[in-house]
Amino acid sequence: FILEEKMARFFASSRRQASMLLLASTTFHSTPTIAAFVRTTTATTVRLYHHHLTTTTRIAIPSSTVTTDYRTTQLFSSSSKSNNKKSNNKNSSSSSNSKHKHNKKKDRDLYRADRVLSNRGTGTRSQAFQLLKARRVTMITTTSSSSSSSTATTEEEDVIVRVILNGPADKIPMDAQLLLDGTHEIPQLPPLLNIYHKPRNMLSAMKNSEDERAHLGQVLDPRLVKGGMHPVGRLDYDTSGLLLFSSNGDLTQRLLHPRHAVQKEYVASVEQTVDVEKLSKMLKDGVETTEGVHTATLLNVSSSPHNNDDVDKLTDVRLVVAEGKHRMVRRMLANCGHPVVELRRERHGEVLLQDLGVGQFREATPQELKWAESLLPSKKKRKK
Repeated sequence: FILEEKMARFFASSRRQASMLLLASTTFHSTPTIAAFVRTTTATTVRLYHHHLTTTTRIAIPSSTVTTDYRTTQLFSSSSKSNNKKSNNKNSSSSSNSKHKHNKKKDRDLYRADRVLSNRGTGTRSQAFQLLKARRVTMITTTSSSSSSSTATTEEEDVIVRVILNGPADKIPMDAQLLLDGTHEIPQLPPLLNIYHKPRNMLSAMKNSEDERAHLGQVLDPRLVKGGMHPVGRLDYDTSGLLLFSSNGDLTQRLLHPRHAVQKEYVASVEQTVDVEKLSKMLKDGVETTEGVHTATLLNVSSSPHNNDDVDKLTDVRLVVAEGKHRMVRRMLANCGHPVVELRRERHGEVLLQDLGVGQFREATPQELKWAESLLPSKKKRKK
């Protein structure tokens, strides 16, 4: 009765509601246990959880309630589990198979907590195991709940739930929002590839302490930066177009190293009328620059849309290279007698710029991700 009175005073509710909560908790455990205090916009929901975080009882408390964080508590003892299983088997044997299939399908999207944590670069699997064993990891999730008012109407509300994970074996989504020690967010695993349309007059660097020029660190989501997202190579300050971001160092190395010969396609607006056959031969045979001899494949030549009465006649040259030396395309074309006025990259491997707006990001398509993953070394090669 003392506990019932204290609960009623704490929740600013009736003793009848407090009694219902105590009755619900003692149904599953010999000691009354309050597992959750959850804040919502109009009401506070009190929840009871078992060891797999499944709701067993939910009672809506008026919105004037003061709330607090909570820890999940295992409400089922080994004996009560077996008793409940026996009674459930007698009463609902016909529906157990369908429920099992539903739960099995649902569990496909859940993974062991230590696996999720180690995948985010927080350390090895054993280090993640120790953090979870010490109950230092909290999961934040949002779920829908219904609250009943005195007029018997039911409203759907979003409930923010903070769950302190019990251990490494807890099953959670791969993209779960996690906190370390309740305060420090553990970044989610970034995508393997991200595609960006770099504008002109931007440095291909994540930091710039020398001057006020714009740089990539100002446009990439800080959460992705924390997760290890980084640019794949560079585009010159005055070059625009496709720039890849990767979260995998092995992939970045394979996209950039000349040994893997990943093609890059550019469109260059150059001065002077172009002799297609002559330029094609020069690029194929190799053009000497200050950094060595480089080759390219000329795809086509067309009139530049930049032509007008105020500038000399320009020609658009589309070419493919398999290297990425500093200002290489500009130097090659200039040494062929066609200084570059404007340069844009439109393809990197099998990733196309297409109609992506200047300064915009997009996610890689399934086909692009499949291609990127095909470049990664196999597990056997990694072990070697």
